[in-house]
Amino acid sequence: MANRPRKASTRWIVNPVIITQRDQVWWFKLNGAMRHAIARGALNAVAPPIVLTEYPKSGGTWMSQMLSAALEIPYPRNRLPHLRRQILHGCYRRVSPNVKTIVQWRDGRDTMVSFYYHLMFEKPITSAKYSQAVIQKLHVKDVYDVETYLPRFIEWAFEGGYPGYSWSDFVSIWHEKPGHIETSYEGISRDPKGELAKILEFLGVSILGDDHSIDETIQEYSFENQARRKPGEEDVTQFVRKGIVGDWKGRFNREAREVFNHYAGAELIKLRYESDKSWIDEPIAASESDA
Repeated sequence: MANRPRKASTRWIVNPVIITQRDQVWWFKLNGAMRHAIARGALNAVAPPIVLTEYPKSGGTWMSQMLSAALEIPYPRNRLPHLRRQILHGCYRRVSPNVKTIVQWRDGRDTMVSFYYHLMFEKPITSAKYSQAVIQKLHVKDVYDVETYLPRFIEWAFEGGYPGYSWSDFVSIWHEKPGHIETSYEGISRDPKGELAKILEFLGVSILGDDHSIDETIQEYSFENQARRKPGEEDVTQFVRKGIVGDWKGRFNREAREVFNHYAGAELIKLRYESDKSWIDEPIAASESDA
């Protein structure tokens, strides 16, 4: 097993930026086409990437940043990918078997809540045009009325909304598929060092004797350091919104629970987020707005 490289240079760390091309279809098509081609084995014969695939809002940016720092390789975020070794993060359904692949899970109920806030509230890193299109399509009159509109948002997400396939589809594609390593938002939240070490070992890199720099990397990309807030302190205008596990419990009303269960109750059990469907009938926690 190779020794871990020296501490990362910050030159590879790309902070969220306002992209002037974000509302231009050609830029998104080119970016997406290049990324999928690289993930599937094209354009990377000299330097295959490390691919991290997730369903949107599963914390993949967090782990990608830490891996980029730990391995000292680029993480091209909000820009066109490189044609050299890099962390390639996206929502991929198919990746070349010759590419080292990390699959990141998150409780689908939390992804729905996080995805709602990501699309419904304009922020520098999202497309205002796309957000408005979704709001209009779902006939949302007040984005702050999460209880009313979250059920129809969940239905939209499972019926072909961005990225064109659902959370349950993603689970079906990647669950127990051989040849990759898995991590999760919950696991990283609970033990970031252990999850990072596990992935680095999969990539052939040892962190033995280098605990200090790993600890520095984890601290640099912690929620507190990135958001300048404590986990649980919400800012709906920022990409890093709240940083907690189980936020769905204060956002899902009975209708949202039934809609989600209809589309993905089985997958929730498959990934062991629940042991059965009794969660649908559990007492509904008061939302922060009602507290």
